[in-house]
Amino acid sequence: MGAGESGPGPPWGPGARPGCSRGGADLGVPVATQLMALAIPGAVPRRSSGRSALDPREAAERFARTWEVGWLRADVAAISALYAEDCIHRSMPFRPLHEGRGGIADYVRWAFSSERATEVRFSRPLLAGDVATVEYVARLVEKPDRKPVTIAGCAVVRFGPDGLVAEARDYWHLSDGHRAPTGETFLAGRLSEG
Repeated sequence: MGAGESGPGPPWGPGARPGCSRGGADLGVPVATQLMALAIPGAVPRRSSGRSALDPREAAERFARTWEVGWLRADVAAISALYAEDCIHRSMPFRPLHEGRGGIADYVRWAFSSERATEVRFSRPLLAGDVATVEYVARLVEKPDRKPVTIAGCAVVRFGPDGLVAEARDYWHLSDGHRAPTGETFLAGRLSEG
């Protein structure tokens, strides 16, 4: 389709959520949660790394807490340990795919090499089955010129039965200066206060 053209509406409606079990979710959940459940359509379980089963809620909360603290500390090992050995990650739709825990470690190390985080906040995850979405905002100082920037975005994550990340996608926006995202619902129910 060309610019300005639009096709038919999405192929789902209330109650039709391809690639996602309803997981007890009702139709009154926020649109963001419903869209999050569609972000990884047709997801299939991957091999377990041998860890015991972990509740998706616990895995998602651990993901948010570890990223929040790990980003501030530039802790590549703690963050990459969240991901399965055969995980798939994409930061933004048109960026290269990062495969495996090693690929994640390389990507995070690369990102941290050009920035220093001064404040990081992650929301409480929203879940639909084994898929979670979590908003985040971070105030960064870019190296080497010490330029202040703010990144705000959302991670869509599917967990394997062992509680490790099997697939993840990030959608984010970078803005000059240190600023707060607008809107009352951004980071509702976030994990850290203050």
